[in-house]
Amino acid sequence: MAFGAVFVPTLEEPYYDFVLVEYKASRSLGEAKTRKDGQALHDAYRNQYNANAHILEISRMAEGPGCLLSTKYARMEYLFRTPYKRKRNVYIETVYHGSKCFESGGPFEDLISSFKTPYSARTDYRLKTSGKLKNFHYDEITYPSYPAESAFFDWLYLRALQGNSDICNMASQLFEYDAFTDMDFNPVTQKCIVCPARVAAMYVGMTKAGVLTDPVDFRMVATLDNMMLEADIHTNDQNVTMLLAPSDDDVEIVLDHPPVELSMGEKLTNKFWGEGTVCEITETGLKVDFGTKGVRTFLNPDAFEKGFLRKVL
Repeated sequence: MAFGAVFVPTLEEPYYDFVLVEYKASRSLGEAKTRKDGQALHDAYRNQYNANAHILEISRMAEGPGCLLSTKYARMEYLFRTPYKRKRNVYIETVYHGSKCFESGGPFEDLISSFKTPYSARTDYRLKTSGKLKNFHYDEITYPSYPAESAFFDWLYLRALQGNSDICNMASQLFEYDAFTDMDFNPVTQKCIVCPARVAAMYVGMTKAGVLTDPVDFRMVATLDNMMLEADIHTNDQNVTMLLAPSDDDVEIVLDHPPVELSMGEKLTNKFWGEGTVCEITETGLKVDFGTKGVRTFLNPDAFEKGFLRKVL
């Protein structure tokens, strides 16, 4: 007998249930075994919990929408700030691994490339030879890896499902399912980190509950992940605790370069366009109206650090 994880969306925090289901494993090998075990897991869940459950497998062995939503195929848009400010599609898992910062190395931005596959990213030798994982650094922001290392991956995947990638069109199909599985994930022997089935359940639950923000709030995702880590995985006759240790530490996001404080209507100057007025302010940028020379968009604080903008004293 074997155990498999089934993720069920709910309307209460953490917006999904993690059900450990016992099923009879196949004696086949390779992909045939994975597919047969997946079907056995689904049948066991229906027999024990919900006879009419519509279940979607999300993994490299899945078929249909589950296959396209797996980390092997699912991509997200990553904004390359150098040398060209344009978006390219890359795998979510390559962003996750390429953003890792260790005691003696990272982030490894070369992994965040449209030429890299999830396999090449997660098997990169530097991930195993750079010491202890400290945090994640992505898009000029540092994200914590503790207490829930899974939070950063979940946040990336939720962003993609929300509409920042090619897979956003698949997200609407998730609401047709009652539960999600990932046969690449073993709930008893490995940490619950890269598991798109878990995030899919969270996405459906948060959306139905009306709490999923746009853009996705990392602090909220980290808090929800920590709640699940503190809970036991409930089965019919036993409790199995997740392998990630919970913590009461505060979840903090650290900006390496805080944005310059500005106000609407404030005067700024640029050596090419002269004096202008701040007409729009966002989390990472601003727009300046230079009158007859047009409205220009700048990154904040990049434009000030590189001398493109300065305040009019």
